[in-house]
Order: sequence, then C-alpha cells, then structure tokens
Amino acid sequence: MKHKRFLFIVILIAVFITVSGQDYPEHKILFEKAKFTMETKGDLSGAIDLFSEIINKYPEEREYAAKSQLYIGLCYEKLGVKEAQKAYRKVVDNYPEQTEAVKLANEKLSLLLRAEALAGKEDKEFQ
Repeated sequence: MKHKRFLFIVILIAVFITVSGQDYPEHKILFEKAKFTMETKGDLSGAIDLFSEIINKYPEEREYAAKSQLYIGLCYEKLGVKEAQKAYRKVVDNYPEQTEAVKLANEKLSLLLRAEALAGKEDKEFQ
C-alpha cells in the first residue's frame, strides 16, 4: 500500500514538472537568457542581440519588449555609447503604457542629459 502511494506521488510530481515546463513561454526564457548574457557573462553585444530578438519576434508581448528595450539602453550605457539615449527614448515613445519601464527610462535619460551638460561645462572651463 505504501509503495503504491509513493509511486503515485512520484508520478504526480513528474506530471507536474512536465506540465509546468510547457507553460513557460519562449519570450520569457529568451529574456532570462539575455539578462544572463548581460549580467553574468558580460557579453553586452550578445545581450543586445538577444534583447533585439525579443522585440522583433514577440512585439505583442509589450511588457517584455519594453523591458528588452530598456535593457538595450543599459547595455549601450555600459559600453559608453551614445545609442543609450536613443534606446531609452524608444521605451518612452513606443511603450507608453508600460509605466515602470517608462519611468526607469525617463530617469536614465535625465541622468544622461545631466552628465552630458556637466561634461560640456567642464570642457568649456578647461579650454
């Protein structure tokens, strides 16, 4: 009797694991892979490619598209590329209903513009 109950529980767990694995959409898996590539591997160009793939392949997944666009901006910012401002602007312009991503993008834009203004001011003082 105990053996049958144990077997039933093991089968139930196996079914649960199988079913739950199928419910995880590909765009979420790709997003986690892109974040891993950016944060753990430090491959910013590879991460940009993966985040761009999410935007292009899953445009109807607006939350993840907006987050991906935001992360593209973060990658460009770490690379020290002016493209970061364009990436953040796309979040604001293309995903206005994604309030959290828009808020973060606006904060980043504000910081970048202030830093740019300070750098310009220091250049004039240096000359």
